Amino acid sequence: PGGEKVPGRAIVQTYTPDHPAIGALAQRQFLALPRRNLPCGRRCTTPPVGHLALVRLSAPHAETLEQAAQRLGQYLQTTWPTLDVLGPARPRSTGWPIATDNTSS
Repeated sequence: PGGEKVPGRAIVQTYTPDHPAIGALAQRQFLALPRRNLPCGRRCTTPPVGHLALVRLSAPHAETLEQAAQRLGQYLQTTWPTLDVLGPARPRSTGWPIATDNTSS
């Protein structure tokens, strides 16, 4: 198992090694980040207070992928007006992630 009483080791792979969450984990401050972020989560209705969903799209051609992501984003905003569509976002490598936040829940 691991944790505080049983020694263990974790390997974390990340695109953002300087992110505060990675620093808190490296310093074994497991509760520091949730405590700091909870007030923002309440204001922004992000987890654990609200809900988020990630839709990842892929296609063989970047232009087709971009058009599909734009259409999906427009569809989501039209179909569910209370849904905050936080994308599409430019991909890091492949795909166009679209995150959503349902503030009416």
